[in-house]
Amino acid sequence: MRRPRGRRSSCDVKGWTCSRGNLNLPESREFFDIPTFLCPCGCEEQFQGDFDFSLSKVTVNDQTLVGKPLDQGSADLCVPYSYGKQMEITKRVKAVLLNRPVTDSVLMNPLHLNKSCKEILGAEPNVGPAALIIMAHILKTKGICSKDEKTLYKASDVSTIHRRDTASIVRNLADGFPLNAGFFEGRRFHTARYCRPYKPPSKEKMHAKLSVKRPFIPAHAVVLIGARRKRGKLDYYYMNSWKRFCVRRDNRGRWIRKLHGIGKIDANRLMRNVIRISRFKEKPTDRSFGIEQLPLDLEASRNFDLLLN
Repeated sequence: MRRPRGRRSSCDVKGWTCSRGNLNLPESREFFDIPTFLCPCGCEEQFQGDFDFSLSKVTVNDQTLVGKPLDQGSADLCVPYSYGKQMEITKRVKAVLLNRPVTDSVLMNPLHLNKSCKEILGAEPNVGPAALIIMAHILKTKGICSKDEKTLYKASDVSTIHRRDTASIVRNLADGFPLNAGFFEGRRFHTARYCRPYKPPSKEKMHAKLSVKRPFIPAHAVVLIGARRKRGKLDYYYMNSWKRFCVRRDNRGRWIRKLHGIGKIDANRLMRNVIRISRFKEKPTDRSFGIEQLPLDLEASRNFDLLLN
């Protein structure tokens, strides 16, 4: 029996017809319907309409699929916190698919993941490729500890989707897969508004600002949870791990506590490929991270290519 989707609205995706008259009906995914992006009749025409969906809008027994935003504090911990939230959402979605209650019992401890990575690196992890790859390695082999420190959660597979493969990214999001993404952090990011689009600076612009006083490019890791296309422009909804980020206020200026931590990012400004975590036992694909020989040699790492190329 198909899972009930709740009330429908005028924002739902509709079918479209190509110039040859071929009707392209919406694709029915696990949680949302999405458009057929490329007409299969051979005309090479692409979908030009709008759509809008987010896992944050799905509730089960008064629990949301994405849970509450995490808070990494002032520490540079966006990589373990984004992985922790990604694994939490994955477990929440898995519970729904197995007809089990969605509860906060699947909260993760990102600091456990960071500690495991620190032991491997012999130093404090940063937000670079090494931390992302080693923490993916840990998720497959050792796992991440629950917040109550009673359970270790592992992933049978950790893989990537190319940042330009928007159709695959949208399909996975509509199927309930949260995706780990990264972008360059500009000055305006700290003042981003709730569910309002943010366009990160380009790689070229960030490289132009490198100097002796600023020898590195600030980057940030978040979790993609939905997608929106309007007037031909595609954005992704994402969850951040900063306290009072993207706060929404009422008409009196008071903070609506249930509505914060979620923003929108320009789909063309992802700095690396997105990372996908398996829900059930999955066989590796050609996009799956392999088990690395440690210590990690980035220049000889196939996982490095899967992440950045």
